[in-house]
Amino acid sequence: MRNAFFLFVLLLSGAAFAQPYDLVIKNGRVIDGSGKPQQRADVGITAGRIVRIGTIPATDARRVIDANGQIVAPGFIDVHAHVERDLEEQPDAPNFIFDGVTTLITGNCGGSNINMKAYFDTLRRGGMSLNLGSLIGHNSVRMRVLKTAFREPTATEQAEMERLVEQAMKDGAVGLSTGLIYTPGTYAKTPEVVGLARKAAQYGGVYASHIRNEGQEVKKAILEAIQIGREAQIPVEISHFKVASKPLWGGSTETIALVESARRDGVDVMVDQYPYTASSTSLQSIVPSWALADSDSTVQARFRDPVSRAKIKAEMLESLAKNGRTDYDYAVVSNYRADTTYNGMSISRINQNLNRPATADSEAELVMDLIDRNGMKRVQMVYHTMSEQDVETILRYPNTMVASDAGVATFGSAMPHPRAYGTNTRVLARYVRERKIISLEEAIRRMTSLPAQRFKLEKRGLLQPGYAADVVIFDENTVSDQATYDKPHAYATGILWVLVNGVPVVEVGKHTHQRPGAVLLGAGYAGQKNVTSADTNATPADRASLMRQLMALPCAVQPNDDKAVILKKLQTYLNAYQPDAAYPEDRFSKAAVEQALAGALDGGYGIGAVLVDGAGKILHGAYNVQKQTNRSDLHAEMNLLTDFETLPAFRKYMAKGNFTGGGNTIYTEQLTLYTSAEPCPMCFIRVSVAGVETRYVTTGPDDGMKQRAACLPPFWYQLSQKHSVEQAKTAPLLRQMAHCLFYSFLL
Repeated sequence: MRNAFFLFVLLLSGAAFAQPYDLVIKNGRVIDGSGKPQQRADVGITAGRIVRIGTIPATDARRVIDANGQIVAPGFIDVHAHVERDLEEQPDAPNFIFDGVTTLITGNCGGSNINMKAYFDTLRRGGMSLNLGSLIGHNSVRMRVLKTAFREPTATEQAEMERLVEQAMKDGAVGLSTGLIYTPGTYAKTPEVVGLARKAAQYGGVYASHIRNEGQEVKKAILEAIQIGREAQIPVEISHFKVASKPLWGGSTETIALVESARRDGVDVMVDQYPYTASSTSLQSIVPSWALADSDSTVQARFRDPVSRAKIKAEMLESLAKNGRTDYDYAVVSNYRADTTYNGMSISRINQNLNRPATADSEAELVMDLIDRNGMKRVQMVYHTMSEQDVETILRYPNTMVASDAGVATFGSAMPHPRAYGTNTRVLARYVRERKIISLEEAIRRMTSLPAQRFKLEKRGLLQPGYAADVVIFDENTVSDQATYDKPHAYATGILWVLVNGVPVVEVGKHTHQRPGAVLLGAGYAGQKNVTSADTNATPADRASLMRQLMALPCAVQPNDDKAVILKKLQTYLNAYQPDAAYPEDRFSKAAVEQALAGALDGGYGIGAVLVDGAGKILHGAYNVQKQTNRSDLHAEMNLLTDFETLPAFRKYMAKGNFTGGGNTIYTEQLTLYTSAEPCPMCFIRVSVAGVETRYVTTGPDDGMKQRAACLPPFWYQLSQKHSVEQAKTAPLLRQMAHCLFYSFLL
């Protein structure tokens, strides 16, 4: 099997290579993205991948970057961008690159390209300076099938929308997005969205939603997103989480509580946020959605009809009052193509300059006039609707990611929201260094491993061996956003180096115009469905797809953890373990586990296991990486499973003693337990340390979980000799599948 996936590894040793690295970053303070404290270390990169973190002689590198004590971190991952056409026109994406961003997720708020394959092919041909993944947008799909019709779809239309979503997922989309505040998505009822989300879920996708309301009805809108996640069995990402109604300021504690309650109930919900008190969207968003249905000419006719216009205005003024406002001074024009002199001016200011009555009634009329004069086309705005208190409360929430909600900015054009230039650096400057809302390590986790986990970006988001060399080097004392609302066109400062797939795109603060970015494909690419272990029709390829998705989730133990850190993490789980009273011998032997781990750590060996299907064919494998002195030996170890298709062949190789040394021997055998009608693959592990043998079982997902947990890693269970296989499957640890224990990434 040429493309082996890996199920389980506890430790990876630091192998020393005699051959040169392509590039080594020396003298940096490494923050690896996991949330762990920074450490002094060098980073070795070869062929676009990180291959070592530790002490590396400069003579082993073809090129050396001296970090000179600066922070070395994973490149930032922006999970909420809008660059559908931007990267074709501006592939260097300097506003993102200078903000430390190396990966974008586009297709948000329901708007995306529909033909993902053609879109991705175009990007590959043209090249780009950063990596990109895309969601498939509900609004775009609905527009293709129903145009702007204000009605429910027929069964045939619903099926066609689901087909388009499914095809996009097969072509590599990472999930489904909605913009339920925008036309035509706002016309969709919840069951319509659930149907599309189920299709995305089948292919390992995420449901990312600009929810139906972020103001007076924000709680109701959050509950709808949670309902969609529950019914479709899909992870939920609530986009640009906020409280955008003045009377509700301070209510973020309640909205976060809704998210946490859903998570406790088994719905996997997370959020993202831009660190500003103003949003940016269209002027049309403050007009009642019914008024925007159908063609531009029909909408224009409504605006000009006295009866319809009066109804529109009345609803606008009612909404304005509910949100605690007496005028539209909070609404500032960002880009008005019909008259660019309005850019940067509020609706109230424009109204005043036109010598119109200084009333909310007059300003509501002006809103319709501006849209009409612009040919019914989008008028981009900046809305000052949030409180600093809520911004900070949401940022403190551990499941909040950082996102810009921006596109590739054309320098000097219009008056965009400053988030287009400085989202990540603003977090690092204002909320880490100045306000101390979160730590530097935690901020970087929110920008790197958390979004990589959420969108299942394999081998991204961490500085660890085997991961893509997306790296940012910055000065924590000077890194800062420079863009403001009044002067938005200003690149961030303090980002010294940016590497994308091992290639510098920023060198000493200057863009190199290199384009090493890659298209990042979703888990459903090539039609591999996401399945639960309860799916009795799952093929080996389906199981492989599921396990690959599970592998993309970072959990507690990481390859760079030292012995003391690993044992401390283990202690946490051991203390939480509750033995089953029915089996008094059914318990962890803490001393035995610690002894085995200590022996493996001291000897430089990891713990290996394989996963096979019912026919004995290896689906996934993991094995220890011994301390090697040359690359060819390591290469042979890493390609072990490419040479052995079946378990017997693997066992035969193991019997040669390749995994022995230092007095420690690692063996693997395979067991299969049956839960319900579906095999539950398990791996039996014997670890012999100094002649003392300890036995464990690892297991994959249990059928009862059905992906409820955010992470379903292998679990450890020490088998007593008194236990039969049937007894083992009823052990309490195997039933408690809702918590992560140990899971590590492989090279």
